[in-house]
Amino acid sequence: VEPPRPAEAARPPVVRRRWEYCSLTRAGNVGATRGSYWISYFNEGGVQVSVVEEQVTESHGPAKAISRLGDDGWEMVGQGPLEIRQGALPAIYFKRLKQ
Repeated sequence: VEPPRPAEAARPPVVRRRWEYCSLTRAGNVGATRGSYWISYFNEGGVQVSVVEEQVTESHGPAKAISRLGDDGWEMVGQGPLEIRQGALPAIYFKRLKQ
């Protein structure tokens, strides 16, 4: 058996990063002044949905839900349709490192 070369021995071990993902979609209005958003957390067992309600104003949109995700370490990675039984909803996608 040949001993490892110095350059090979100095390499750090390869660490495989594991990610978790979620999406944010508009659920609808709750009365005239409040709206709700779904945060869908994806995992091996399926999807867990959390509802966030906030004031409906054009200038704020889902600010409360996005701020909540950012505080919890989620990073926006893209947007696109989220396919559900009733059709497709516009969604914003997020990821973070698994703990």
